Amino acid sequence: MRPVGPLPVKAIFATSFSYLAVVHKRLWAVAGGRTYKDKFRSPLLAMRAYYAVKTESIYDWFNPQTNEIDFINLNNNSSVPDNLEAITMFEGRTLFLGRETTQVWIGEDPTTNDDGQNITLPDFKWEQTLPVGVIQQTLFVEVPNNLIFLSKYGIVSLSSVNLLGNCKYLISFLLLLIIILIASLVL
Repeated sequence: MRPVGPLPVKAIFATSFSYLAVVHKRLWAVAGGRTYKDKFRSPLLAMRAYYAVKTESIYDWFNPQTNEIDFINLNNNSSVPDNLEAITMFEGRTLFLGRETTQVWIGEDPTTNDDGQNITLPDFKWEQTLPVGVIQQTLFVEVPNNLIFLSKYGIVSLSSVNLLGNCKYLISFLLLLIIILIASLVL
């Protein structure tokens, strides 16, 4: 038997993401599509970081004013073609790990805040772009005071020790660790 009249159906839009992360109580996502060693997503999607409109919600992705999913185009802060691989939080900052670069952002809310005088102030701001990225989405780990990941240059450690001294992030290449790993595989 066929139903008569319109059915009360809530519209659900299928959007494909290749990576999800929770940072500052907000869901973030990387555009869908598989990447390969030397192949990126389309330039339009390669460096888009999508975020949910509301915090602490898995449902509120669409902005009610635009009926679209809000995003930040990270291409504006990178001087090389890149492909966003992962999003994580380290020492209160949001890190966008691309294949070639890592972008560091401060603040928690990517939406704009009204100051009461019809001036919108963004809480979420770009701080710096580091010239090293992660090879693959799952190849990073946070240990006390360090975020360690595998880049095309080897193992990299972003250290929070320099944050205490008001310095920029320290990027150290742990070549000794690579040598130890290779030696242990050979023996």
